[in-house]
Amino acid sequence: LLLLESIAGYVSAALHNVKQMSDLKRSDAEIRSMNRLMERNMERLLSLKNRLEVEKAAIDQVAIVSVTDLHGTIIQVNDKFCELSAYTQEELIGTNHRVVNSGYHPPSFWTELWVTIKEGGVWKGEICNQSKNGKTYWMDTVIVPFLNDQGKPYKYFSLQKDITERKALDAELVRKDEHLMSILSNLDGVVYRCQNDKEWTVDFISESVTELTGYA
Repeated sequence: LLLLESIAGYVSAALHNVKQMSDLKRSDAEIRSMNRLMERNMERLLSLKNRLEVEKAAIDQVAIVSVTDLHGTIIQVNDKFCELSAYTQEELIGTNHRVVNSGYHPPSFWTELWVTIKEGGVWKGEICNQSKNGKTYWMDTVIVPFLNDQGKPYKYFSLQKDITERKALDAELVRKDEHLMSILSNLDGVVYRCQNDKEWTVDFISESVTELTGYA
């Protein structure tokens, strides 16, 4: 997006330079030479613009994208963001990401995030959001600050991937593991589980070991 804005700026500046040369009544040869140079530059810029538009379209197909200003106000979202959040672009533009805050994360989570990006760093993590209809969903998130000439952020670009299904599978595996451990703990004798490593590290042992050995 920024590159597209830059391209527009370059084109405008180039046309201004040609006009200035004409105003200064440079020789016809100089003007023709400058025009040829500008035409070649324009072709390269248009080629770059087309490539960037194709890349942006590809990203929009697979990722959830949003852009905010320095204060966190949403200034751009793609269709996938709207689809997942159940909000329209009109509802989102001008608000901030608190509109999809699920309340799952503690304040310290958001403090760490903001400290990182305000200092110009890239933040990576998993965020639990809530859609307009009350459904929670998980996002694997990367937030990249756009920096000005002084190295200070002036915009934030967020690229996200929906990992709700994976998080649900992880939670189900944990639940099943806890259920299994509960059953094993109530069996007669000592039941233990080792990892398949060089040390055969014990990662579970039933509570009956305390009765038999006196060790907790």
